[in-house]
Amino acid sequence: MVEEADRALRRVTCPVLLMKSSFFPQPGGPRSVQEETADQPNVRIVRFVNSGHLIHRERFDEFITLVKDFFKEH
Repeated sequence: MVEEADRALRRVTCPVLLMKSSFFPQPGGPRSVQEETADQPNVRIVRFVNSGHLIHRERFDEFITLVKDFFKEH
């Protein structure tokens, strides 16, 4: 399944913002937003460290800032 997703992503040529998080964040652990290296120049990968899968609820301000900045760039 992961290979299928990788192949599909490689066919996408428009700008992509991919946001990742942890499945089980550690309560009280340090939080940060880190950029990761992407294999494609049109893909930007950002990891929300120590956040669950509901990034838009847990880290709303950072989420909105990232999305707005991405749209401004493209």
